[in-house]
Amino acid sequence: MTAGLITLKDVSKQFVSGNTTVYAISQVSLIIPDGAFCVVAGASGSGKTTLLNLIGGLEKPTSGTITVGSRQLDRMNEQDLALFRRHQVGYIFQGNNLISTLNALENVEIPLILTQGGRNRDLAAAALADVGLADKQNRLPHFLSIGEQQRIAIARSMVHAPAIVLADEPTANLDSRTAEQILSLLQQLNQNHGRTIVISTHDPRIISNSKAVVHLADGRVTHGFGDPRGQGGEDAL
Repeated sequence: MTAGLITLKDVSKQFVSGNTTVYAISQVSLIIPDGAFCVVAGASGSGKTTLLNLIGGLEKPTSGTITVGSRQLDRMNEQDLALFRRHQVGYIFQGNNLISTLNALENVEIPLILTQGGRNRDLAAAALADVGLADKQNRLPHFLSIGEQQRIAIARSMVHAPAIVLADEPTANLDSRTAEQILSLLQQLNQNHGRTIVISTHDPRIISNSKAVVHLADGRVTHGFGDPRGQGGEDAL
């Protein structure tokens, strides 16, 4: 078996509503190596967000195994999962989820407060510089463009040096030019810092500009990078 930072084997996630069982993810097996830049592509309702939530420990699978590094997430209790998320995972949401009453620097400091127990202006300032916002540290979110707000969200996701960064439709609310800038920025951060980045999207611009793409339909991997059934090439199991 090829070793990977993220390994899913026969993972399913089902939700029950009354007499109806819905499989958001069904029998997914996947490897995403350490340091990869991976895109999870699919239409709305294909299971992209659920897959990211499973990788990030926000949800537990109904069946199957999920291993991140040496940690088997499906066997971890809620307390251990919370610590895993806090220290090992960075999140970039479709809505940037910035706190409106905090300036850019203070928003970026939030993960440091959670992981280090206090503020760290230097680290937060360095993260903002990495995303091209060194001169916007004291700006409140509503004084910044949507693209700049998303850059703050990216800096916040990276500042505590997580092993994995998960981005759920990070360009959905952006115009074409800004979306391309955000994609380029994420690719640069992946290359410069070695973070494993997993992006969910149905944006054809991102899909066409990415080499490692996993395609989902109805909760199943149809083909793509890291697919252990053989279509994933050298990265397959």
